[in-house]
Amino acid sequence: MKRKLFLFILIIFFTISFVSGCGHQPQIIRHSYVKDYQIEEVKIIYIGQSILKVKDYYVFKGYVKTVLRPTEDFTLTANAPSMLGLSNSRLNISGFKNKSQYESYDKTEVDGILYDIIFPADINGNNIYGVLVDDSGNVKKNALHYKKHIVTTGDFELQPSNVKFIKAVFNYDDFLCDANINYGGNTCGYINHELIYSGINNVSMNIMYREYTRGYDAKTAFYQNLTFEPKAKQVRFKDYVIDIVEATNDKLVFKISSDGLKDTEFTEGSDQGFEGIKSSRK
Repeated sequence: MKRKLFLFILIIFFTISFVSGCGHQPQIIRHSYVKDYQIEEVKIIYIGQSILKVKDYYVFKGYVKTVLRPTEDFTLTANAPSMLGLSNSRLNISGFKNKSQYESYDKTEVDGILYDIIFPADINGNNIYGVLVDDSGNVKKNALHYKKHIVTTGDFELQPSNVKFIKAVFNYDDFLCDANINYGGNTCGYINHELIYSGINNVSMNIMYREYTRGYDAKTAFYQNLTFEPKAKQVRFKDYVIDIVEATNDKLVFKISSDGLKDTEFTEGSDQGFEGIKSSRK
């Protein structure tokens, strides 16, 4: 019983590891800031208004996506190698003309012929076996892509035998990492943060720091009330340095002398990810 459970866990682990590597992996190329102020610019605001507001975001490199679509409803069955090499399993795949489409995640060459590799899900929802499709849309018989290798299969049957997979190519420009994207286990999307003037009294000058959830302008995720000396001529928060020209209970005249915010360009192929972005944010 314990051995069966161990094998089951191994199967799940390898399935997740392999499938997770199949999708398009976006490449972060830029981390940028959009600011509503200029360094050394004198501004006048009133209580409740923003001293500064910053949009903190990052951009993915555009990419080319190749999709293959079947010309007919089809089924594909074959004897497929077991993940643990214990025995062969029966692969059973179904697809539909007007519904199914499969992204080509890679290419491989067999006997001088170049094939796109697609990973249609089988009847159990697994997509660990790749099907090879040539440039004419024909499926290579008796072969599957498995764990980065081409393996020979038995009892390979494609119905109808003349079904083809038509290729469509889409070009995507550089795009903002938005709140609907999960990257490396982290939620994408920009962060807005701002400093708001809350007035002054005999005891303190009051400013509120407010940060919004990723991809939203109005949903507050975090805020902090900051207090400074009422006669301070300069205040600091994080890397922001703000020179105070005049402060009253209803008005603030100021300029931002530095902010420490620098756009970051990531070189192609570098694995900066979120850690690189966090370090550039400080």
